[in-house]
Amino acid sequence: MIIDTHCHAGRNWFEPIETLEAVMNKNGVDGAVLIQHGGTYDNDYLFQVAAARGGRFKVVVLVDPDDEDPLGALTRLSEQGAAGVRLYPRETFAKVDKLDVWRHAGELGMVVSAMGSCSEFASDDFARIVDGCPDTQIVIE
Repeated sequence: MIIDTHCHAGRNWFEPIETLEAVMNKNGVDGAVLIQHGGTYDNDYLFQVAAARGGRFKVVVLVDPDDEDPLGALTRLSEQGAAGVRLYPRETFAKVDKLDVWRHAGELGMVVSAMGSCSEFASDDFARIVDGCPDTQIVIE
């Protein structure tokens, strides 16, 4: 089985899911992880296309850092079927400490897809995140 672990599809930036599926079919790719693209906090399109395709796709969402209740939003997205959440190590949240978001993802069984630079991943701040979230699976993009 071949799985593409980082794909994008969308209505406003990346190609629609049909284009991605055509490329996957041509190349013998069985499934993919749909990663929400930066700045898009409406994850409905990814959920809709994943649900319509019988388990071929898993969804990694974004949570708006200005959300009044980002932990609640993350819980709701998990309940909708999100397999993971995309976070920046340097990202800050208006209402909670970022460590709480990373930790909550792990508590929900969600993988964190961490986007950033080499210097961010080598920073003391990222070490604090990793040390503070021992139950959170982190994939470095």
